[in-house]
Amino acid sequence: MQLQLSVAPPGRLPATVLLILGLPLTILGSIQLFDTCRYLAQLQVADGIVTANDLETLPDPEGSHTLEHYYHPVIAFATRDGQALQFTDRIANSPRPFVAGTPVEVYYDPVQPDRASVRSWDRTWKQPLTYLGLGLLPLLTLTLWAIYTRARSAQSQSPPRSPA
Repeated sequence: MQLQLSVAPPGRLPATVLLILGLPLTILGSIQLFDTCRYLAQLQVADGIVTANDLETLPDPEGSHTLEHYYHPVIAFATRDGQALQFTDRIANSPRPFVAGTPVEVYYDPVQPDRASVRSWDRTWKQPLTYLGLGLLPLLTLTLWAIYTRARSAQSQSPPRSPA
């Protein structure tokens, strides 16, 4: 007795679920990626130096009696026109990401140089690329499944070859 296994086509429900999962994230990631590129085109880059770390102490979110410590780097830099500025980065980290004296690159808007931020890959590209990747994964899965099922369907419909 021979057991023959066949793979059934995925049907409409799994394809719909993959589209519902993938399309919104792909669209969101694409919009964020476009907005990030457009925003970066307006910014200038300057060399800065970490002068200190502001400590932020928060209660543990899980309700224990411990305190969580987060650090906001304080950075000094000069704009292209020579204006000396200092800012506290909005993003806090634990453990401390930079020690005093660490050189960093800074993004700043020439119109509002006091709204600067640390230039880093994860602070700039991580969110849009994560959404884009998470959105493309179900769409890629759906595309590969469609190619596979069409190839299997075409193979099963082709006439058997006669021995030569």
